[in-house]
Amino acid sequence: MNPIIERTIYSFILLPYVLKIFKRDRHQFYNSSSKVKWIYLDMLDASIETVQEDYNAVRQQVFAKYHLNVKYVGKEDDMVQYKWTHKNESGVIWISSAELREKTKRLMSDYLYGPLAVEVTPSGKPWPPLDDE
Repeated sequence: MNPIIERTIYSFILLPYVLKIFKRDRHQFYNSSSKVKWIYLDMLDASIETVQEDYNAVRQQVFAKYHLNVKYVGKEDDMVQYKWTHKNESGVIWISSAELREKTKRLMSDYLYGPLAVEVTPSGKPWPPLDDE
């Protein structure tokens, strides 16, 4: 398989996991009683927006540019299976749950602090007063 297409398939597989975890984290931060939650919410909002844009671009590449078909097949013995087809080629990608978790964690780190991170614009939401005031 072409390495560019393989990278695209892995992005197509991983980005929805990253998006789902960021959205879950955002919900948890929003409902927390932390006084500095707005900083993290702004960072998560920026990351979610970037991941969504990247996922839309990857989906465009998968379907329109490379004419790939990637389907989740299922999970078997702690291995997740995806089937892909491209023109006259097809194959199966097996990813262990641990490997999937690790790749997702690395990609999340890239979006938060690494090369894929974007500058966070403060939302300007008011901070709650300190307890001693």
